[in-house]
Amino acid sequence: GMLYALLSASKGIANLSDDQLSQCHDRLVVAERLAVQGEDWVGKHGIRGLCLISMGLVELLQHSYVKGIYNIMRSWKYIRILRDDGLTYEGMEKEVVRSAALMAIGSFYILYSFLPPTASKMAAWFSGFEGDR
Repeated sequence: GMLYALLSASKGIANLSDDQLSQCHDRLVVAERLAVQGEDWVGKHGIRGLCLISMGLVELLQHSYVKGIYNIMRSWKYIRILRDDGLTYEGMEKEVVRSAALMAIGSFYILYSFLPPTASKMAAWFSGFEGDR
């Protein structure tokens, strides 16, 4: 289910071919929908954030800039939860949650830093993200 969708998406991004990017995007949409159905815990937010970041990246590669930036900034809602709760998570999956949180936070910040200044200001205004490029 979700693991297959995420691994297939990574393969599609790595190959950068148009047909595989479309399949990759479709699988990320499926993975994000499956993540919505899970129980509510910090890992769920991490998966949703990573799916949205990946969807945004694929959309940017497909030259769908507005949609890509929108999904990257939409991911901030979930990554902010990871930043606040995932880095200090105490539970059975502590190391995995912390690693995923660091990866998601780093991915978000690096993609945000690539945005042109005007786009980053507008995106920050819409998403509530407060940061510097």
